[in-house]
Amino acid sequence: MPSPKRWFPLSHDINADAEVWLMRHTIGEKSLSIWLEILSISDRNDSGLPGDYQELVRSIAGRCQATTRTVSAVCEFAKTHLWLVSDPTLRVRNYAKYHRTREPNQIPQGNQLGSPPNLPNLPNLPNLPSEPKKKKIIHPVSQNGAWPSPLSLVALYNEKTPDECPAVTTLSQGRKKKAKLYLTQFPKQEFWEQVFEEVQGSLFLRGLKNSPGHESFLATFDWLLTKGKDGTENCVKVYEGRYRNG
Repeated sequence: MPSPKRWFPLSHDINADAEVWLMRHTIGEKSLSIWLEILSISDRNDSGLPGDYQELVRSIAGRCQATTRTVSAVCEFAKTHLWLVSDPTLRVRNYAKYHRTREPNQIPQGNQLGSPPNLPNLPNLPNLPSEPKKKKIIHPVSQNGAWPSPLSLVALYNEKTPDECPAVTTLSQGRKKKAKLYLTQFPKQEFWEQVFEEVQGSLFLRGLKNSPGHESFLATFDWLLTKGKDGTENCVKVYEGRYRNG
C-alpha cells in the first residue's frame, strides 16, 4: 500500500506575487490558508475540485476555521484571476505547470533574496496594512450558559468578527445594559451570526476601505449596539447587507 502524500508543489515566489498580495489585502490574511487548502484538494484529485460546490465551500471553511463567505470570496477571486477555471468542472488552472519534473535549485542572487512584490504595477491599490494582531477570544459561547446573555453575545462577537475589529475584554455595566436591550429586540443567535459574517465580508467595516469623512472608521461591538443618524440600529443595517463591497 503506497504511503500517503503529505506535500504538494508550490511556487517559490508565492510571497512575492502581486495578485496574492492583492487577495490577502482585499479578503484578509486567512485567504492564503484557504487558497493553500484549495491547492491541497486539487493535488489529491489531479487538478480538480470534485463534488458539490457549496459542500466544498463548507468543508474548506471548517478546515480553515473561516466563514463560508470568506471561502466563497477566495474562490471568486481565484476565478476572476484565472487561478481556477471550469472546463467543465472546477479545477486549478496551473496544476500541470507545478507538477512537471523538478528543476535544479537556483540560489537567489543579490537583492533577489526576499525581494518584495512589484506592487506599483497594481493601480489604485491602497498601502498594504501590516498583519493585524490576533485578538484574544474570551469566554467561548459554549461555556456561557443558555443564549441569549450579554456574555454570550460578547463571546460570539470576539469569535466571529475579523481580527481588525477590536476584541471586547471588559463587559462594563454600560455594555451589559445595551447588550440586554439589543438581545431583547433581536434574541435569535442566527441574527447575530449573520451580522458578524457581514462584518467579516465588508472591507469598509473592517477598516480596509474608508470613505471621505470615515477615514478611521472600524466596526466595533459598541458601534453595532448603537443607532445611526437615521435612527436605525447599526446591527440591523449590517444584517441587511448595506455595507457589502460594491
